[in-house]
Amino acid sequence: MCLSDGSIADARKKKASIHTRTHPSFCHDFRHTQRGQTDVAQTKSPQSSTRARRKATITSMPNELLLAVFEYTRQGLVAESSTSPSLFPYSVASVCSSWRDLISSVPAYWTRVVLFIDERPTTVYDTQLIFRSSRNLPIDVDIIRRTYVDQNDPNEGTRLKDILDVMRPHLYRCRSIRLDVLYSSSLPSIGYFSCDAPLLKFLNIDCRIFDGSSRTDEEVPRTYKWPLLTEVALDGQTFYDICKAGEDDCLSRLFPHDTFNLTISQFTPSKCDRPGLSFVNTMCALGQIPDLQYLRLSGVELLDDRATSFKSHAPDFTALSELVLEDLGAETMDPLLAWLPEARRLFIVRCAFFVTTHPPDSIFLVMVNIDEEQPIAQVLSAWDGRCLTFEDCPAFDDAFLAMLGGNERQEDEYPGSPLAGHTHGAAACEFGNVVAHFELVMDLASSKLVDKVASVEGFMIVACLVNWSLMGL
Repeated sequence: MCLSDGSIADARKKKASIHTRTHPSFCHDFRHTQRGQTDVAQTKSPQSSTRARRKATITSMPNELLLAVFEYTRQGLVAESSTSPSLFPYSVASVCSSWRDLISSVPAYWTRVVLFIDERPTTVYDTQLIFRSSRNLPIDVDIIRRTYVDQNDPNEGTRLKDILDVMRPHLYRCRSIRLDVLYSSSLPSIGYFSCDAPLLKFLNIDCRIFDGSSRTDEEVPRTYKWPLLTEVALDGQTFYDICKAGEDDCLSRLFPHDTFNLTISQFTPSKCDRPGLSFVNTMCALGQIPDLQYLRLSGVELLDDRATSFKSHAPDFTALSELVLEDLGAETMDPLLAWLPEARRLFIVRCAFFVTTHPPDSIFLVMVNIDEEQPIAQVLSAWDGRCLTFEDCPAFDDAFLAMLGGNERQEDEYPGSPLAGHTHGAAACEFGNVVAHFELVMDLASSKLVDKVASVEGFMIVACLVNWSLMGL
């Protein structure tokens, strides 16, 4: 195609006008930028271009840096509950598979083994992985439920058995074992733990409900290899099995150590028409422990057979310094309080009493959550200890205060009561968030005892005309 001279001239004018309107410096910068981009594009490899376009994420962090972050997190943590969703390292391992694989490579992170047996149980595969991750390091094992509200879980025992089968080869590494389940029938026999456990110091076999179902587990062995064991918590059925299967020295062989702490809980055979524990046999069994310093009985029934004499001599509990009685009926409390020696500290929690029941003269007596229907004025009328403490006790009522004051009516009802007219030490009462310690420095005459009584949440706050020091306000 041929252009006329006029067309060529018009094109030249148009080009000249464009150069006239464009700023020289902009043209220079644009050309320089274009050359620079071309040079960079020629020198960069395809892989470099891909990385340049990719966004950096936390998964891009080197493993060494991630491990440093994990370690910093672990050192900054305070002691957490085993059911906490942020429990380390389980919360970190649940983020993604790469984090799980990385944190599983550090054995020291997995020495606290937490396994669940509720409706969302720890799988057998995960259980095996957790035990493998700790290598051969000493471990502390918790096998628990997230909640104990649901009382209809027939598969709990099967889940627990699956986990125990995986754990058994690792018992020699266990420093502590805690089984806290819903039903007593889900628990294994004490024979499961009869293998060598040279590091074991704490053993907890506990349940929330005694269901009376029989156990089809291993036979109770004669010997145990727990050289370091000093603290044991047993459900009542396990304690019953030990006493029934063993000879007279069954517990001395089981717990031959000094400074021993023992808890027995949840054994109510009368509700299931099952054989129970007699008071005399229980005392004989407990007396075999060489140095029993702490004893806690919770939710246990004992048959009162005090008319039966002890086989040889009465057990010796002189080493007992702290006794905790919790959720016990009057039929059990009566022989216990009448026979047990004076422990330095005696805690009575949510228990019932007969009017004729009287606690020993322990130096410190603490009454917790005693129902208002319980006759504590009669029960404590002969108590001659040193420090009496009430915590959240509706039973701390006017009758008890009148007995403290020793007025004529109370003197007639409780003649010779050490608490009537004077006290040898201090009394303390807890009313919600207020704790009042009453140091009675003078005889409490009835005419000077009570100046004003105010009711707060079912408790009685008393203002006396004696020298009381208030603490904890």
